[in-house]
Amino acid sequence: MMKYRMTVCLFTVFLVYGQSGSLNSAYKGNLILQLGFSSNYFMNSTLKMKGSAYDFQLDHVKMTQPSLGLPKPDFGDVTNTQYKLKIGYNIKRGILLSLGLDNIKYTLPNQILTLNGRVDQNYDQIGGLSGFFNQTQLNMDTLGFGFDVSSAKYIHMELDLVQNLFRTSKRNFVLNAVYGLGAGLVHSNAKFDFGSAFYENGISGLSGVGAHANAGLRFEFFKYFFIQPNLSGGLLFQKSLKMDVSEANKVANHNLIFGQTSILCGTILYLNKKKNCDCPHF
Repeated sequence: MMKYRMTVCLFTVFLVYGQSGSLNSAYKGNLILQLGFSSNYFMNSTLKMKGSAYDFQLDHVKMTQPSLGLPKPDFGDVTNTQYKLKIGYNIKRGILLSLGLDNIKYTLPNQILTLNGRVDQNYDQIGGLSGFFNQTQLNMDTLGFGFDVSSAKYIHMELDLVQNLFRTSKRNFVLNAVYGLGAGLVHSNAKFDFGSAFYENGISGLSGVGAHANAGLRFEFFKYFFIQPNLSGGLLFQKSLKMDVSEANKVANHNLIFGQTSILCGTILYLNKKKNCDCPHF
């Protein structure tokens, strides 16, 4: 009788661990941690600037990231690069809910600006810009004008679907497709150089909201580690970029459409991994 019970228990262990208990990154209860670096591309946009001595808008503005291509990570100062952080939890099999942080940087390069609005007389002591403007084209070289967002921290919630494309029999290598949608808040550090006001340090604060779509391929190795090349696209609706800490009404309004490529590395923690044998009792 004892041998019979032992045989049944061992057979049950085989069924649990050999089949339903196998480690699977898409199972409910798994925790995903990842870090990566990104490169961003921006569509032409409209930049509105408002202060006590000016109220104007710049049309068809081209923004660029500070460096070309995929920026090299600066591990000595991670805040000085475009990074991505994410922690996710599989709420159901194949459904990943995560909290993420994207650090996006962009600046206004030298270009021809199309200006509409007004600038009060004697305000611009560098370029001498004053009066009313209607579709006036001006070269940035002559204006002493600069705009830079050294850090737009996009803090968002994201819901992803995880779909298996390939796996080996022991799951030492797995390929999953990951795609979904997200939305959240934007906290920016911006610097605006115009007239006689030149700020060495930007002014930071909550500037607006964002939304994005996301798609990637997750290459998983030995059940616990993965590399994920990723494509994203989204919008940043920034209604109150602060320009001057001493003057609250100096703000910028900037809605920006962006595309993003990134490389992510991460690990999978199996929180619901079964440890005990649920053997039948006789």
